[in-house]
Amino acid sequence: KVSPHMPSSRSVQFSAARLMLGVSAYALSSASASAASRCGPKRVCVIGAGSAGLASARRLAEAGHTPVVLERGDAVGGLWELGSRPGGVLYQGLVTNLPKEIMAYHDYPFPRELPSFVRSHDMAAYLTRFADAHALRPMVRLHCDVQSIEPAGPVREDSLFGVDAWRVRWLDRSAQSCVSPPDGTAPSMPDSPHVMTPSGGVEHDEIFDAVVVANGHYELPAAPKFDGASEFEAAGGRVEHAADYNTPDAYANKKVLLVGARASGTDIAREVASVAAHVMVADTSCARPERHESSGAAAGAIWRFPALQRLDGNGRAHFGIRGAAEEACAPEAADVVILCTGYDYHLPFLQGAAEALGLSTGNRRVDPLFLQLFAARAPSLAMVGVPHSVVPFPLFDVQARLVAEVLRGGDAARATLRPLADRLAWVEELYRTRGRPEDSHHLGGLQWDYCRDLARRGGFLDRALESKLRMSQALYEDAQGRRPAYPGADDVYRRNNYELLPAEPPAPGSSRAVTLGRARVHLHDGSQEIIEWEEPDAHFGEDARGAQLARQEAAAAAASSS
Repeated sequence: KVSPHMPSSRSVQFSAARLMLGVSAYALSSASASAASRCGPKRVCVIGAGSAGLASARRLAEAGHTPVVLERGDAVGGLWELGSRPGGVLYQGLVTNLPKEIMAYHDYPFPRELPSFVRSHDMAAYLTRFADAHALRPMVRLHCDVQSIEPAGPVREDSLFGVDAWRVRWLDRSAQSCVSPPDGTAPSMPDSPHVMTPSGGVEHDEIFDAVVVANGHYELPAAPKFDGASEFEAAGGRVEHAADYNTPDAYANKKVLLVGARASGTDIAREVASVAAHVMVADTSCARPERHESSGAAAGAIWRFPALQRLDGNGRAHFGIRGAAEEACAPEAADVVILCTGYDYHLPFLQGAAEALGLSTGNRRVDPLFLQLFAARAPSLAMVGVPHSVVPFPLFDVQARLVAEVLRGGDAARATLRPLADRLAWVEELYRTRGRPEDSHHLGGLQWDYCRDLARRGGFLDRALESKLRMSQALYEDAQGRRPAYPGADDVYRRNNYELLPAEPPAPGSSRAVTLGRARVHLHDGSQEIIEWEEPDAHFGEDARGAQLARQEAAAAAASSS
């Protein structure tokens, strides 16, 4: 028998192998650090193969870097690929709330035959095609669960990247990594240092010049506490998060309270109202209780209330009234509370790096993050996809392009990153202007200028990108203006379709001097409307293109001389 206080021979062998693995990995760090400090291509670990990770892999490879993408799931596509399967955060009836004409990466459109507002499986298929079109699959390692990321050397505040080498450990759970082929030969193993774990997976330990975290922010539900919740559940009530929602069937004849009225709250309220006995929505933008008729609601109406304050012993919700001391009370006791309160940033594998760099993820923000993108104290750690309330794919692409350009080193990197004191000052100014910590990464209408700023820093704000940004803003604002006036209302705007039209140059003798971009909106009722915006002039971005070419030539010369 083996003493319960004595490790088994297998665990001793595993620990010894892991120790030797750590020594060998650290032995590689000096060579990697030397490579990272030079101008030129880097070996970059990308965490996640969703929309942000795929954009990052593409842009890194185009810039000459070597990306290695670690994806926990069994396919590319991230949350869109998971769909409504167990573990996914998408509900079965989800339809995008932005048209595909602006959801696409800037130079890779959706199929024309799809409607403007598409379903989750269309998004997954689009990302799969994108990965194949840019030959990204060979860069992706599936079933890889990242365990830790930490500096493989000292953090040097006076250096360009702060950290010149990163140690990444991950567990490969794929069958091909630990199961022998049918012919009985030894299983083929990846080239990186590795060790078999007692659970049968393969633990890898590698050194990279840089890391791009692109794992999204829809994994850890944000669940605010409110008085009376424990008593409500003890009495048989249910408190859930929108992440648990899939179809409205489970809420038939229930009295449902939804907390939060943004995208998921609005959609779920509408779906649940078709079967529920009563629907109430707590909306912080609501000043006083409102009753809205809804043809889809079983009870004939949806109640909209201000912010939730508490649940009383009978399960009735009490809401605060803006500018008043009294509370509003719900007309019915709730059976189910659904928290449509969003998600928090979840980066458990960064604990080692957080300790070394002073990184934190509390209060729904990643702190300190320069340009919403680079770890302020170590910009060789980038986080693509942190901003929210944006048109995601094209914004991720702009972020990825800047990361790829900066990691090449040289003048572009120095001009973008600036000294550490400047980076920290940028973060402090962001916090000062945003106020609440949870608003730090909210962009909304600021996203267009944010993309322009990144593109200027990277030297790729050309006429084509500026034209895409202007078109995207015009269609985004049009779609926003057509959304329902209150949670649960019919979303007929999703039955509209957008058609991009040829630009219209000024007619000879016209007083108009600019070319107009144009789109036609085919409305759900059969009517049509035209949207117009000013296109950039023919010489827009010429200075940026020239500067980028000069930097690329200088970087190539530096790389060849080294």
